[in-house]
Amino acid sequence: RDATFTYFRRVRNGQRSRDLVLIDMRLEQLDLNWESLTMLTALELSGNNIRELPKTILQLTNLLVLKVAGNNMTHVVETGDLSPLSKLTTLNLKENRIVEIQDGMGALESLRDLNLSCNRISKVTKYVERCTSVKRLILSENHLTELPRNIFRIADLTFFMASHNAVK
Repeated sequence: RDATFTYFRRVRNGQRSRDLVLIDMRLEQLDLNWESLTMLTALELSGNNIRELPKTILQLTNLLVLKVAGNNMTHVVETGDLSPLSKLTTLNLKENRIVEIQDGMGALESLRDLNLSCNRISKVTKYVERCTSVKRLILSENHLTELPRNIFRIADLTFFMASHNAVK
């Protein structure tokens, strides 16, 4: 099936926004000209069959929102280095097959909303604790058996959910 997408500008919080929405299109790979999309501020790829994001997604340095829920991802990008996406405020990776939180997650200095629910994560690593701006963290329906104490030292954290885990 041909991939059609919506690329549009709209006002979000008083600022011009450029969004690319590719939802429920059965995409397995993202063969896009990323160089021409560097002004994107939101990328919605939910409900596809994506296993991993291409390294070239790191060229989207203006990206504020990345939603990749309901795919087959085991990790975000192969390199693990997410520092080029330092402006990212929302990252939704729910309903994937992620087993481990990558070390690059700690480089997301502006991240406010992180949803990792419905994955296969068994341990919350120190990298999440480095996301010091996170206000909302969702780890529900994973394979967690314990929660690290340091997670509650994230100063801005106002909403935390880890229901439906095997936490002792």
